[in-house]
Amino acid sequence: MKFNNTNKGFSLLESMIAIGILLVAVVAPLSTIGDSLAQIYVARDQMVAINLAQEGIEAVRQVRDSNMIKGWREGSPRNTLWNAGGLDTQGFYSVDLSETPTLTTGSAQGDSLKQDVTTGVYGNSGTETKFRRVVFIEPISGSPDETKITSTILWKTAGGTDKKIEVSESLFGINTTP
Repeated sequence: MKFNNTNKGFSLLESMIAIGILLVAVVAPLSTIGDSLAQIYVARDQMVAINLAQEGIEAVRQVRDSNMIKGWREGSPRNTLWNAGGLDTQGFYSVDLSETPTLTTGSAQGDSLKQDVTTGVYGNSGTETKFRRVVFIEPISGSPDETKITSTILWKTAGGTDKKIEVSESLFGINTTP
């Protein structure tokens, strides 16, 4: 009886090398995808924080504009303080975004923002989020009509790392004395 030696199979070494190559080809892209997903969540949080910080600046601007319009209607625009309502001209503030934005005295740690889960809007009601906002208002020395507004958003990542986004802007037309 004659054996046909032309049909050879893979040796154990060849099989192990092939499995190793296959594992590298599959595992490397999967770990890259996992890292990419983590970075997507970080980028999403940063975009939300930037928008929330800008919203803090816009709320201060609206308070200024509303009080100046009120002063014009009453005939004394230059004698109406931007913060008519007894707020200090320097300090930390919370922003209330109900029907008419208002500022209230806050702390350097900021107030937790809440999100309405049905609309996705951040504000003062709804489910508490990981974001905190603080607005700091300070006059610019030597410029009686200019004030620096800094809106800061603070939050913790899923890994527990503290993150912070700050947006600053100088607003003009803010009288500090009537």
